[in-house]
Amino acid sequence: MAHGDRVIAIQTGSSKRLVGLATYVGDVGTGAARRVKLRPDEWLGVTVRVLKKQDPRGIGRIDALQGGNIQTIYDITTRDAHRLIAAARRMRDTAAAKVAHKASASARGTGAGFGNAEENRKVERAAVRAVTRKLTARGWHVKSVEAAKVGYDLKCWTATCELHVEVKGIKGTKPTFFITQAEGAYWKGHTHARIAVVTSALTKPKIRFLDPATDSVAFAPVLYRGSSK
Repeated sequence: MAHGDRVIAIQTGSSKRLVGLATYVGDVGTGAARRVKLRPDEWLGVTVRVLKKQDPRGIGRIDALQGGNIQTIYDITTRDAHRLIAAARRMRDTAAAKVAHKASASARGTGAGFGNAEENRKVERAAVRAVTRKLTARGWHVKSVEAAKVGYDLKCWTATCELHVEVKGIKGTKPTFFITQAEGAYWKGHTHARIAVVTSALTKPKIRFLDPATDSVAFAPVLYRGSSK
Protein backbone atom coordinates (compact mmCIF):
# COMPACT_ATOMS: atom_id res chain seq x y z
CA MET A 1 0.00 0.00 0.00
CA ALA A 2 1.10 3.55 -0.68
CA HIS A 3 0.83 6.44 1.75
CA GLY A 4 -2.51 8.18 1.18
CA ASP A 5 -4.38 5.16 -0.21
CA ARG A 6 -8.06 5.06 0.75
CA VAL A 7 -9.36 2.09 2.73
CA ILE A 8 -12.89 0.84 3.30
CA ALA A 9 -12.76 -0.45 6.87
CA ILE A 10 -14.92 -3.46 7.76
CA GLN A 11 -15.36 -4.93 11.23
CA THR A 12 -15.60 -8.71 11.15
CA GLY A 13 -17.70 -10.86 13.44
CA SER A 14 -21.23 -12.24 13.64
CA SER A 15 -22.58 -8.95 12.29
CA LYS A 16 -20.03 -7.78 9.71
CA ARG A 17 -20.15 -3.99 9.69
CA LEU A 18 -18.80 -1.49 7.19
CA VAL A 19 -17.27 0.92 9.70
CA GLY A 20 -16.25 3.68 7.33
CA LEU A 21 -13.53 5.22 5.17
CA ALA A 22 -9.95 5.80 6.22
CA THR A 23 -6.58 6.79 4.77
CA TYR A 24 -3.44 4.65 5.03
CA VAL A 25 -0.71 6.66 6.79
CA GLY A 26 1.92 4.02 7.54
CA ASP A 27 2.76 0.85 9.44
CA VAL A 28 3.14 0.02 13.10
CA GLY A 29 5.48 -2.79 14.17
CA THR A 30 7.42 -5.25 12.04
CA GLY A 31 7.20 -8.86 10.91
CA ALA A 32 4.26 -10.85 12.22
CA ALA A 33 3.37 -7.93 14.52
CA ARG A 34 3.09 -5.46 11.64
CA ARG A 35 -0.17 -3.53 11.49
CA VAL A 36 -1.35 -0.80 9.16
CA LYS A 37 -2.02 2.63 10.63
CA LEU A 38 -5.20 4.31 9.38
CA ARG A 39 -6.55 7.84 9.76
CA PRO A 40 -10.38 7.79 10.06
CA ASP A 41 -12.08 9.97 7.43
CA GLU A 42 -15.80 9.14 7.41
CA TRP A 43 -18.01 7.02 9.62
CA LEU A 44 -20.62 4.83 7.89
CA GLY A 45 -21.57 2.13 10.40
CA VAL A 46 -23.82 -0.07 8.27
CA THR A 47 -24.28 -3.84 8.10
CA VAL A 48 -22.65 -5.53 5.11
CA ARG A 49 -25.25 -8.33 5.04
CA VAL A 50 -28.06 -5.82 4.46
CA LEU A 51 -26.10 -4.03 1.73
CA LYS A 52 -25.55 -7.32 -0.08
CA LYS A 53 -29.21 -8.26 0.29
CA GLN A 54 -30.34 -4.94 -1.17
CA ASP A 55 -28.03 -5.29 -4.19
CA PRO A 56 -27.29 -9.01 -4.66
CA ARG A 57 -26.15 -8.68 -8.29
CA GLY A 58 -23.79 -5.81 -7.54
CA ILE A 59 -22.55 -5.45 -3.96
CA GLY A 60 -23.42 -9.09 -3.27
CA ARG A 61 -20.83 -10.21 -5.83
CA ILE A 62 -17.91 -7.98 -4.77
CA ASP A 63 -14.97 -10.32 -4.17
CA ALA A 64 -13.66 -8.35 -1.17
CA LEU A 65 -16.95 -8.99 0.67
CA GLN A 66 -17.01 -12.76 0.25
CA GLY A 67 -15.19 -13.55 3.49
CA GLY A 68 -11.62 -14.53 4.33
CA ASN A 69 -8.93 -13.92 6.90
CA ILE A 70 -9.38 -11.13 9.42
CA GLN A 71 -6.99 -8.16 9.56
CA THR A 72 -6.35 -8.53 5.84
CA ILE A 73 -6.29 -5.97 3.04
CA TYR A 74 -8.38 -6.96 0.01
CA ASP A 75 -8.37 -5.26 -3.38
CA ILE A 76 -11.56 -3.68 -4.72
CA THR A 77 -12.14 -2.00 -8.08
CA THR A 78 -12.88 1.70 -8.22
CA ARG A 79 -16.31 0.96 -9.68
CA ASP A 80 -17.20 -1.48 -6.91
CA ALA A 81 -15.85 0.87 -4.25
CA HIS A 82 -18.00 3.76 -5.50
CA ARG A 83 -21.05 1.51 -5.63
CA LEU A 84 -20.46 0.19 -2.12
CA ILE A 85 -19.76 3.59 -0.57
CA ALA A 86 -22.80 5.22 -2.22
CA ALA A 87 -25.10 2.47 -0.94
CA ALA A 88 -23.58 2.64 2.56
CA ARG A 89 -24.06 6.41 2.71
CA ARG A 90 -27.72 6.07 1.66
CA MET A 91 -28.31 3.44 4.35
CA ARG A 92 -26.54 5.52 7.01
CA ASP A 93 -28.46 8.68 6.15
CA THR A 94 -31.79 6.85 6.02
CA ALA A 95 -31.16 5.38 9.47
CA ALA A 96 -30.19 8.82 10.83
CA ALA A 97 -33.37 10.34 9.38
CA LYS A 98 -35.46 7.67 11.12
CA VAL A 99 -33.75 8.41 14.43
CA ALA A 100 -34.38 12.14 13.94
CA HIS A 101 -38.04 11.55 13.12
CA LYS A 102 -38.48 9.32 16.17
CA ALA A 103 -36.78 11.85 18.43
CA SER A 104 -38.90 14.64 16.96
CA ALA A 105 -42.12 12.72 17.54
CA SER A 106 -41.06 11.79 21.06
CA ALA A 107 -40.08 15.33 22.02
CA ARG A 108 -43.04 17.23 20.53
CA GLY A 109 -45.22 18.65 23.22
CA THR A 110 -42.61 18.14 25.95
CA GLY A 111 -41.03 21.58 25.70
CA ALA A 112 -37.66 20.03 24.86
CA GLY A 113 -37.03 22.43 21.98
CA PHE A 114 -39.99 21.67 19.73
CA GLY A 115 -42.36 24.27 21.17
CA ASN A 116 -42.65 27.73 19.69
CA ALA A 117 -39.79 30.14 20.30
CA GLU A 118 -41.53 32.08 23.09
CA GLU A 119 -42.54 28.93 24.97
CA ASN A 120 -39.02 27.52 24.67
CA ARG A 121 -37.60 30.74 26.16
CA LYS A 122 -40.05 30.55 29.08
CA VAL A 123 -39.14 26.92 29.75
CA GLU A 124 -35.42 27.67 29.62
CA ARG A 125 -35.67 30.71 31.89
CA ALA A 126 -37.76 28.77 34.40
CA ALA A 127 -35.24 25.93 34.37
CA VAL A 128 -32.30 28.27 34.97
CA ARG A 129 -34.15 29.90 37.87
CA ALA A 130 -34.92 26.50 39.40
CA VAL A 131 -31.31 25.34 39.17
CA THR A 132 -30.02 28.64 40.52
CA ARG A 133 -32.37 28.45 43.51
CA LYS A 134 -31.42 24.85 44.26
CA LEU A 135 -27.67 25.45 44.11
CA THR A 136 -27.89 28.73 46.06
CA ALA A 137 -29.85 26.95 48.78
CA ARG A 138 -27.01 24.42 48.99
CA GLY A 139 -24.45 27.18 49.58
CA TRP A 140 -23.14 27.65 46.02
CA HIS A 141 -22.39 30.98 44.36
CA VAL A 142 -24.02 31.03 40.92
CA LYS A 143 -23.24 33.29 37.94
CA SER A 144 -24.92 33.13 34.54
CA VAL A 145 -22.51 32.94 31.59
CA GLU A 146 -25.21 32.15 29.00
CA ALA A 147 -24.37 35.19 26.87
CA ALA A 148 -20.72 34.16 26.59
CA LYS A 149 -21.64 30.86 24.86
CA VAL A 150 -18.77 28.93 26.43
CA GLY A 151 -20.45 25.51 26.39
CA TYR A 152 -22.40 25.86 29.63
CA ASP A 153 -24.92 28.25 31.24
CA LEU A 154 -23.95 28.66 34.90
CA LYS A 155 -20.62 29.03 36.66
CA CYS A 156 -21.05 27.72 40.20
CA TRP A 157 -18.51 27.69 43.00
CA THR A 158 -17.87 27.28 46.71
CA ALA A 159 -14.70 27.83 48.68
CA THR A 160 -13.38 24.42 47.61
CA CYS A 161 -15.12 23.47 44.35
CA GLU A 162 -16.26 24.83 40.99
CA LEU A 163 -18.88 23.41 38.62
CA HIS A 164 -19.91 24.44 35.12
CA VAL A 165 -23.59 23.66 34.58
CA GLU A 166 -25.47 23.44 31.27
CA VAL A 167 -29.22 23.75 31.94
CA LYS A 168 -31.77 21.85 29.86
CA GLY A 169 -35.37 22.89 30.50
CA ILE A 170 -38.22 20.54 29.56
CA LYS A 171 -41.93 21.36 29.78
CA GLY A 172 -43.02 17.74 30.15
CA THR A 173 -41.83 14.85 32.29
CA LYS A 174 -39.68 12.95 29.80
CA PRO A 175 -35.94 13.82 30.16
CA THR A 176 -35.31 14.26 26.43
CA PHE A 177 -33.38 17.37 25.45
CA PHE A 178 -31.34 18.95 22.67
CA ILE A 179 -27.66 19.74 23.05
CA THR A 180 -25.19 21.40 20.71
CA GLN A 181 -21.96 19.74 19.66
CA ALA A 182 -19.95 22.22 21.75
CA GLU A 183 -22.10 21.63 24.84
CA GLY A 184 -21.88 17.85 24.52
CA ALA A 185 -18.13 17.92 23.95
CA TYR A 186 -17.59 20.20 26.94
CA TRP A 187 -19.66 17.97 29.22
CA LYS A 188 -17.87 14.79 28.14
CA GLY A 189 -14.42 16.38 28.34
CA HIS A 190 -14.51 18.05 31.75
CA THR A 191 -14.98 16.32 35.11
CA HIS A 192 -16.34 19.54 36.67
CA ALA A 193 -19.06 19.89 34.00
CA ARG A 194 -22.69 19.01 34.71
CA ILE A 195 -25.92 18.93 32.72
CA ALA A 196 -28.92 19.98 34.81
CA VAL A 197 -32.01 18.34 33.29
CA VAL A 198 -35.13 20.14 34.53
CA THR A 199 -38.42 18.40 33.77
CA SER A 200 -41.84 20.01 34.39
CA ALA A 201 -39.95 23.31 34.34
CA LEU A 202 -43.06 25.54 34.19
CA THR A 203 -45.05 23.78 36.90
CA LYS A 204 -43.15 21.70 39.45
CA PRO A 205 -39.47 21.59 38.43
CA LYS A 206 -37.64 18.34 39.03
CA ILE A 207 -33.87 18.61 38.63
CA ARG A 208 -31.34 15.90 37.88
CA PHE A 209 -27.64 16.70 37.59
CA LEU A 210 -25.71 14.55 35.11
CA ASP A 211 -22.05 13.88 35.92
CA PRO A 212 -19.81 12.73 33.00
CA ALA A 213 -17.90 10.47 35.39
CA THR A 214 -20.94 8.48 36.51
CA ASP A 215 -23.84 9.13 34.11
CA SER A 216 -24.38 7.97 30.56
CA VAL A 217 -26.29 10.00 27.99
CA ALA A 218 -27.39 8.59 24.63
CA PHE A 219 -26.73 11.27 22.00
CA ALA A 220 -28.46 10.83 18.61
CA PRO A 221 -27.94 13.15 15.59
CA VAL A 222 -31.13 14.95 14.60
CA LEU A 223 -29.68 17.61 12.27
CA TYR A 224 -26.86 17.85 9.73
CA ARG A 225 -25.31 20.95 8.17
CA GLY A 226 -24.95 20.80 4.43
CA SER A 227 -22.79 22.95 2.15
CA SER A 228 -22.49 22.86 -1.60
CA LYS A 229 -19.07 22.34 -3.16
